[in-house]
Amino acid sequence: MLKVIVAFLLISIDIVVSPDKKANLDLLPDFIGYAILIYQFYKFRKDNSENDSLKVAAKQGMITAAITFVVSYVAYILDMYGVLYKINANITVMLSAVLELAFLLNIFMFIQNLSALQGNDSNYQVKRMNMLWKIMFLCILCEYISMPIESVALTFFIFEKAIMVIFACYIFTSDMTYKKKLKEKSGIKKIVK
Repeated sequence: MLKVIVAFLLISIDIVVSPDKKANLDLLPDFIGYAILIYQFYKFRKDNSENDSLKVAAKQGMITAAITFVVSYVAYILDMYGVLYKINANITVMLSAVLELAFLLNIFMFIQNLSALQGNDSNYQVKRMNMLWKIMFLCILCEYISMPIESVALTFFIFEKAIMVIFACYIFTSDMTYKKKLKEKSGIKKIVK
C-alpha cells in the first residue's frame, strides 16, 4: 500500500515547467499515479481472491482508475502541447475541477477497498479516512467557489494538501497492518499444508 502513497503524491503534487509560457510540462504526471492505483486495485483483488466484496470493490476501483488515467493522460498531452492555453480559461478550470473530482472518486474507491478488506475488524482506520475524504471534498468545493478571491482559494488549497498528508499517514499505518495480516494468512496456509 505504500505504492498508494506514491500514487497520491504524484497526483496531488504538480511541479510544472513552462518553457514558452504556453505549454506546460508536469514533472510528476498524474497519469502515472493512476497507473499505480490500477495496479494496487489489481493486487488487492489478486491477494484476497476469497473475499467477494473486495473483488467487486477492487474491480470498481480498477475501472475508476483506468478512466481517470485516460482523462488525465489526455489533459497532460493537451497541456504539454499548449492546447489548453489556447482555449477558454473557464474550460480549463472545468477540466481541472473534473480531474479533482476524479481524484476524490479514486480516493473514495480506495477507502471502499479497505472497508471490504477489513470486514468486521477496524484495523484500517476507515472511519477516519472517510472523514478526511469528506473534508478534502469540502476544501476542493470551497476552493473552486472562492476562486475570485485568490487568498481564500489558496487557503483552502493549502488546507486540502495538509489533509492529504494526514491521509497519507493513515495509509502508512494501514499498510503496516495489511502486511502483518498477509504474513499471518500465509503462515496459516503453510501450517494447513
